[in-house]
Amino acid sequence: MNGILKKKVAPLLVAFAAIAALLFGGVAVANAATANPDTKAKACQNDRSLDRREKVVCIAKSQLGVRERNTKTRKANNCQKYFRDLGSGLNCDDDVNGQWCAAFTRWVWTKAGVPNTPKSFAVQGWVQALTKVSTPKPGDVAVARSGQHIEIVVKVSGTKVYTIDGNGGNNSVASGDHRKGNMTYYRMGS
Repeated sequence: MNGILKKKVAPLLVAFAAIAALLFGGVAVANAATANPDTKAKACQNDRSLDRREKVVCIAKSQLGVRERNTKTRKANNCQKYFRDLGSGLNCDDDVNGQWCAAFTRWVWTKAGVPNTPKSFAVQGWVQALTKVSTPKPGDVAVARSGQHIEIVVKVSGTKVYTIDGNGGNNSVASGDHRKGNMTYYRMGS
């Protein structure tokens, strides 16, 4: 009996949460109703109360925890979508032709509707296409001094820059923070 109630009531609760999110103009309720990162990203995309920078941050946060899966020789189950959704045959292990941190950044910016999003799957392509800034804002990108890693800026507070990146901690989409000035920052297209 308990299983039947769960099967009938759970979908109603999810539907109610989604309707409440639409009525009250936010994605917080919708995000709480589902753990699916793609559903969360779609809710961010459709939230008309968010400006473009807020959409970038919302979409990036929706992907936290997406990981590489399977064995060390064949990763790419989840992170592969960042290449696949953009029409690329590259994979998460192919750091010669494309880095999945850049694929993740491109995927987020594309979903958020950022104009003039670089088409590169390599960090250097982003560096060449964007304008350097000294003070980043949410939605901008931070590039490691080595030029081999890119992250999305989600918050700046004092001397700290908070970021989310693909292929971050433990081969996943992860959040982090850096001391301002430890990375090079590039402006999001307007």
